[in-house]
Amino acid sequence: MFSADELYKNICIKGTPPSSQTLALLQYHLNNDENLIYVVNSNDEINRCYSSIKFINKTVKVVKLSEWDCPFYDNFGPSRSIKASRINNIIKLKKYIKNNYKFILITTINCLLQRFQDFDIYKERKVEIGENIIYSDLIDYIEKIGY
Repeated sequence: MFSADELYKNICIKGTPPSSQTLALLQYHLNNDENLIYVVNSNDEINRCYSSIKFINKTVKVVKLSEWDCPFYDNFGPSRSIKASRINNIIKLKKYIKNNYKFILITTINCLLQRFQDFDIYKERKVEIGENIIYSDLIDYIEKIGY
């Protein structure tokens, strides 16, 4: 069953297999001029949904925001791959918003509850290929932030 709540712009897809949900989501996205936020249950579902969308239509812009792969307030932080994925997708999201691109954001409820860094912080900490870096300043900065 597929229904769209016109007042709040909520879309509810229920009682269908995940592949059909992705197809319905993609069809709605292509037929309407608006961005979508699709909330799933796990990072695995994010990856499955992303793969399905890209298999059907490679031109659709999709942002994957994964949740941390560790409990809140744990002694260990999230894995490097999750951190890198979140940073890359936050940058991608900012670019899509800035350029008014239509996109689908796939995430989990846990991810929406987790803290996000300010988008502009990545611009300040970006290193370009061929850029000269003072090694001692880099080491001082890395030590200062806890590495």
